[in-house]
Amino acid sequence: MAAVTQTIPTFIQGVSQQSEVEMAPGFLNEIQNGVPDITFGLQKRVGTKYLFTLPGITAAEGGNGFWFSIIRQDEEPYFGVIIPATVDSSNTITAYGDIKIWDFNGTACTVNFPAHSDGSAGNTYLSGSNRDNYKVLTVEKSNIILNRSKVVTESSTTTPAATVVRVSTYADLPTTSIPTTTVYQIVNSKDTDKDDYYVQYINDAWTEVAKPGITDGFNNWTAPHVLRKISATEFTFEEANYVDREVGDNETNPHPSFVNQTIQDCFSYFNRIGFLSNANVILSASLRPDYINAGNQAVNFYAKSAQVLIASDPVDLNAVSVRSILLTSVLPAAQGLVLFSNNEQFMLFADQGVVTPQTAIIKSISNYELDPIIPPVECGEEFYYINKSANFTRTLMMITRGMENDPMVTEASRLAPEYVPSTVNNLYANPQNKFIVLSDSNQEYMWFFKTHVEGQQRLMNAWFKWKLPGNVISCVFNADNIFTVLSTDNKLVVTSAPLNESADADLLLNKDTTNATFTGIGPYLDIWTKDITSVAYDATTDITTITPSSTYPVIDSTEYEPIIVLSSISGTSSSDSRGMLFSLTVQSNGTFTTPGDRTADQANFILGYRYEMIYDLPTTYMRASAGSDYTASLIVSRYKFSFQDSGSVDFRITDIDNTFNYTDVNSVTYSESYITDDLPIFQKVLFTVPIYRRNEFFRFRIFSNSPFPASLNKMSWEGQYAPRFYQRG
Repeated sequence: MAAVTQTIPTFIQGVSQQSEVEMAPGFLNEIQNGVPDITFGLQKRVGTKYLFTLPGITAAEGGNGFWFSIIRQDEEPYFGVIIPATVDSSNTITAYGDIKIWDFNGTACTVNFPAHSDGSAGNTYLSGSNRDNYKVLTVEKSNIILNRSKVVTESSTTTPAATVVRVSTYADLPTTSIPTTTVYQIVNSKDTDKDDYYVQYINDAWTEVAKPGITDGFNNWTAPHVLRKISATEFTFEEANYVDREVGDNETNPHPSFVNQTIQDCFSYFNRIGFLSNANVILSASLRPDYINAGNQAVNFYAKSAQVLIASDPVDLNAVSVRSILLTSVLPAAQGLVLFSNNEQFMLFADQGVVTPQTAIIKSISNYELDPIIPPVECGEEFYYINKSANFTRTLMMITRGMENDPMVTEASRLAPEYVPSTVNNLYANPQNKFIVLSDSNQEYMWFFKTHVEGQQRLMNAWFKWKLPGNVISCVFNADNIFTVLSTDNKLVVTSAPLNESADADLLLNKDTTNATFTGIGPYLDIWTKDITSVAYDATTDITTITPSSTYPVIDSTEYEPIIVLSSISGTSSSDSRGMLFSLTVQSNGTFTTPGDRTADQANFILGYRYEMIYDLPTTYMRASAGSDYTASLIVSRYKFSFQDSGSVDFRITDIDNTFNYTDVNSVTYSESYITDDLPIFQKVLFTVPIYRRNEFFRFRIFSNSPFPASLNKMSWEGQYAPRFYQRG
């Protein structure tokens, strides 16, 4: 047998579910709590900082609610949730929904519900009993809230009654002794009603009006509502200011096509408000340029004149298809609006660039199925949407390529088709860092798909997942941080984690031997905090009791071990206890205990929960240009791993016996010297792990749950290789 060695230069390609024989180097069977990075390699994710516990809401309400965020430039950001209506066994509403809002400091805001114009309570619009019934659109100073289950009803009030006199043309109108209470119908062509219009003599001038006795529009209290910010801690949820029909009749100025139908999505485009209803796209008349400063500007879905169609009039188009379609979502593209239906995609555009009633065109561009509930997201120039099978979720990526070419659609989940379960109910995008996130509000996992493109070359398409200490209810990106709402310990807890540089990196400090400065290391703990209410020592029992703030989640679970790690107060001098950690025991009264007297270290306490970084390696094969040599005999002698900026790392191995109970090869802290009273973290380190087993007879896992980082750069293996007397081609 020949002694051989091969190197895997990077592990940033993410998770693959291909056959291990076909799997390219750089993929792993599993990545939990890791982040592939094109620069730094496969990094352990940073810890999540405890911010606050949301007041005034139960974990059950939060888990069933529709979450949204209000983020505007130079303004305080907010979390919000729509709590659905409750119904009895006969589906009768027993309580209408509610809206709760908090700022990013955890302060609850007041939400007012003024009565509707028909006298009904302001929250009766929130009649949907499922979180999926709702959508929220942010438009400058306001938010539009849509109830997808609510039918927009035709108004029961009518235009003012009046005597109607028919005349053939405008020239036939009276010129003297003109009655001001009479409405004149100008017929024009006798063989069609489409050119009729109505005028009335008002204020010494002929004014176009609506036909007397027809419905004047639709009921505002059944259409999408507006959530407006009144002050830093106050919002108002109210009817939008929809304009009634003022001219024409049902033939020349009909109701918008969403009347007596439900609306599936709302959007803003070219200074217009838009709705999707069935297979129709409806755009309002152009809004005033000062809309961003308007308190509740009028939104008009009716034409301003029955005589002529002008560019600012509403647009109402049908997406014609041979398929039965339901338009559910919309996203803007450089070429126009991409419209998503349950089984076909369309582009709304105008050849002249600006969409008007005269220029708007809808064209079918692809016919892929997608989930009708979870809306697609935009991530840079890419659109992502999903569809579901019985057990798993497929993720598709679309890139539009102009009006003359079909879009490029690829399956992002092609190499991991069974990685994301079908239970996910949230899809988020972070264009700045080029990844999307899927989550299930009933699970503690977040599934990521991260890409990196340079020029025309796609260098990374990586799937991986995070496991957090609570069900992931919602996720928000702001200022290069990821904010999560977790349901844990019967509380709704808000945490944050930096996506790049950490503002809290100086809590743990590592001395740089080159220039004697200190390098910040963020605490790699979940729900970590320095907010400790009290620390008390009992000399009789030799036990220190640590009491966190009353709102801090106390998780009593073997999966999440609470620990204390000691920080440095200043980066200008060393601390003898820097990086020291000790385990805690959860008590039934919501406190933690640890042996010994720890009161002297209280100022340096960082309290948090360990989390597990897990990388599962695929089977190692001898690889040549033709691929993996799976017929050869290969004894793996050892693995060598190159890490950067890393602390303690475990390596675990198991036999192929279907139990997958891993045994530590050794728990490794690099054995060479490091500065005393400092963190056991090294800028570069090589771990050598002895194996000496047949390649197909073991599984290998890299593991870390220390409060310090770990960045895997590359790996090489050495072994004994025998081709079994075959000549390899």
